[in-house]
Amino acid sequence: MLNMCLTGNRRGQVLDVRSQSTAYHHTNKGGGTELPERYPQWKLVYGDMDLPTGIMTSLEKLMTVCSDYASSSNWFEKLESTGWLSHVHKLMCAVQLVVQWIDTDDGTSVLVHGASGQDATLAVTSLAQLLLDPQSRTIEGFVRLIQREWLDAGYPFSNFHGSDRNMKERSPLFLLFIDVVWQVKS
Repeated sequence: MLNMCLTGNRRGQVLDVRSQSTAYHHTNKGGGTELPERYPQWKLVYGDMDLPTGIMTSLEKLMTVCSDYASSSNWFEKLESTGWLSHVHKLMCAVQLVVQWIDTDDGTSVLVHGASGQDATLAVTSLAQLLLDPQSRTIEGFVRLIQREWLDAGYPFSNFHGSDRNMKERSPLFLLFIDVVWQVKS
């Protein structure tokens, strides 16, 4: 079905937001990945997004560093050691790829793929829309973007961000998304 999206000699791009090793690991456990031989018209590119557990670990470290801002002389070193800015960078790089592919003269078709569809894929596609669509950069447009891409898509906010959850079950991807929105707007 994916090949039917393309007409003529057009090629499409598939961004699997996970690293190649993570994607293969999920495949070995019965998870999904796009096999290049099944989609000859599509070029598969792996991102380098970490698993939510790794991002959560960085967020925990970031919260500790931020609570100690006033008393720390080497605060920027501690900030760097959290790994949070690395996650911000990886997400921005993935979004940059998608935006470049879409914003071409030939209108390249793009599929963004991840482990569950409720992971970094939402952040990548939402940020791409934010960069490509000026309306999404207004307050009303941003609210509609969050409603459509996160709420209507069923992102489990209460599961991933609820205070009654075990830290290993939580996922800070929406917080990472909001941080990147702030980085882009600043």
